[in-house]
Amino acid sequence: AAQREDGRTGAAHRAPHGARVACRADHLVSARDQSGTRRRDDLVDQRATQQLQVSAVQRAHHAGEVGARAHHRAERYLARQRLARAPRRQLELRRDHGDHQAGGERQRVEILKALWRDARVLILDEPTAVLTPQEAVELGEVLRRMVADGRSVIFISHKLDEVVSFCDEATVLRGGETVAASVPVADVDASELARLMVGDVAVEAVPIAVAMPGDPALTVDNLSVRDARGLVAVDSVSFDVRSGEIVGIAGVAGNGQRALTDAIAGLEPVEAGTVTVMRTDVTNAPPQRRFAAGLAYVPEDRLGVGLAPKLPVTENAVMREFRTLRRGPLLNWASARAFCDRIVERFEVKIGKRDAPLAGLSGGNLQRLLLGRELSGKPDVVVASQPTRGLDVAGVRAIQRLLVQQRDEGTGVLMVSEDLDELLSLADRILVMNAGRIVGEFTARDATRTQIGEAMMGTTAEASA
Repeated sequence: AAQREDGRTGAAHRAPHGARVACRADHLVSARDQSGTRRRDDLVDQRATQQLQVSAVQRAHHAGEVGARAHHRAERYLARQRLARAPRRQLELRRDHGDHQAGGERQRVEILKALWRDARVLILDEPTAVLTPQEAVELGEVLRRMVADGRSVIFISHKLDEVVSFCDEATVLRGGETVAASVPVADVDASELARLMVGDVAVEAVPIAVAMPGDPALTVDNLSVRDARGLVAVDSVSFDVRSGEIVGIAGVAGNGQRALTDAIAGLEPVEAGTVTVMRTDVTNAPPQRRFAAGLAYVPEDRLGVGLAPKLPVTENAVMREFRTLRRGPLLNWASARAFCDRIVERFEVKIGKRDAPLAGLSGGNLQRLLLGRELSGKPDVVVASQPTRGLDVAGVRAIQRLLVQQRDEGTGVLMVSEDLDELLSLADRILVMNAGRIVGEFTARDATRTQIGEAMMGTTAEASA
């Protein structure tokens, strides 16, 4: 269990300073050798950094053996590990191009790449974020079989129940320092691990009052969206989000969630249907008009879409307010810095220098800044896609509290999450997407993980509304 600022050092994407990393008595990391591939250790990063415009199958071969021999070796290993059954679903490759794949699909490719290269040490960074509850359990079984086969697995996660279930030992990091090393999980529980992760700061569950929803704030009617390949990504989807409620969307990554939220925000063209924000038809409106109508958008890809990592913190904070913070044709820097300071203070964003590139911030602070920027306009509708993915326990609770606060103030919140426990604890209603369609609707207080998980996998369409 690692509370991470950046987990990439383990696979030598970054060189450690004054440290030694060894595998099977071999010195791994040096100034000259920073390729984890040659050493047969592999990192599956939650950011899933892959080459775009390259097919999934090509990426699975990339940086390792190429051709039939690699393919047959992987097939033999998958068969030996009994991955041809249900667990293999989370590792299946579609022959898509990288720029059309959701983050979860790209992460599946990364896992399969590691198996393809016969990695002896596998580093998994938040691997269950892309899986249904049932598939997460199956992945745990797969990891156990890999360990029995002589491999070593480093499982980086903030889902502490999974750490306790899957792992033999746990090491906890806080603020970049080790606070507990190689603790047998048989001797601790999830609560103790959470205490170690956050220190003496109490992290309590977000209190949820009974929702008092009003009129529809967001209406999606018979919406259909095609992706860049011309394939249907969203298929005749209809729903409302009322003022003062949180509507959650559950589903395995790659089932149309990203295309849906991008279409609502005006980043994807709509083939059919309508999108209405506060009774204003914004179906064909540019993003700026949607924002003016009362929409705020927190995209799944916070660095690739929501923020500009090479720009300073100040410029990222004022992206939506350039028109109001300018002096003539130029930005009024004094007003911009003051606006940035207000966001940093209100949303407790920990930054260094305002003029430093944004990429230096941790994931939690990036998300706080992004959400703070979007909420600064006092929106009527917030669309938040994977808002807590990859954050530590304290960061997750902070973002959740902000969303619940918005709901309690009368904002309609559409929240897309692959964390089913999060949706069950926060949402008033839960919609399930599969293959671009809404296949189930549940009230969170009556739904069970099993019911929603089955709908996510497409094995049932029953719902309790």
